Amino acid sequence: MSRNHFLLGTTIQICLRVLLIATALAAALVMMTSKQSTAVVMTLVMAGCAATTAIGYMGKHGNAHARWMPIRDHLSKFCGRVTISIAISYVSFLLLMILTVISACNSGTRFRYASSKLRGGDHAENQSG
Repeated sequence: MSRNHFLLGTTIQICLRVLLIATALAAALVMMTSKQSTAVVMTLVMAGCAATTAIGYMGKHGNAHARWMPIRDHLSKFCGRVTISIAISYVSFLLLMILTVISACNSGTRFRYASSKLRGGDHAENQSG
């Protein structure tokens, strides 16, 4: 009976992982076909930062519950480089966030300009001047 539960659990995990990959790819495809390339790159960088932070934490501190020992004592030079790499990744994430906010502000300005032209804002100003 335990063998059947193991196989069922493994099958469910594999199906959920395949579904996860398919939905993530579909979401990336939808975003890539729109004009939001900065947002797509920012999202990918954010996901990479989160993943490397989690793995870096596990490497540095280990996990007693899973019996994973920390590796920082054995690979201190490597851990230092990974820490610097993660910090630089977060800086790139912040820069992409700033670019996204600037892009959103510019889009709002263009929207207000276009809507004022539709209402005849420029035409009325030209007639009075």
